[in-house]
Amino acid sequence: MIGAPALHAQSYTVKDLGTLGGADSFAYGINNSGQVVGAARAMSGVLHATLFSGTGSRPQKENLFITP
Repeated sequence: MIGAPALHAQSYTVKDLGTLGGADSFAYGINNSGQVVGAARAMSGVLHATLFSGTGSRPQKENLFITP
């Protein structure tokens, strides 16, 4: 198209979110502050809702729900 604005590709960086001691973690969404909401498996195998934040090599994990 003549006169159409140029499209620029956005650049992203992949980060290892780590776990809560279990085998895996999952990212479900990201906000404008760069915080990632998802889930992380504990060593017991229980999946916990988790908020991942931070810009370092090891993101901080906040467990949003603790089971008894």
